[in-house]
Amino acid sequence: MDDKLLELHDELNYMIESIKMPRKVRESLTECAQLLKEEDKEDNEKLNNTMLVLEDINAIKTISPILRTEIWNLIGKLEVFEKSESYEKS
Repeated sequence: MDDKLLELHDELNYMIESIKMPRKVRESLTECAQLLKEEDKEDNEKLNNTMLVLEDINAIKTISPILRTEIWNLIGKLEVFEKSESYEKS
């Protein structure tokens, strides 16, 4: 796993373990962590799939402001990483 993907994975696990959240949100964040670890997919596909799940979580109106902020931070990191990946390939 790429260092940046590993960093994102670790950050997701930290959020899952340390922030109080509804069970459904915790399950979705766990899904994101698993998506980042998939060995049979390209990094861009992992990032896109993870971003879709995070955006779905962010659409939930009942999540706490701190969790919403953390999710936006993760989405921002995913976007930056995705752009850096596309520049490296061109």
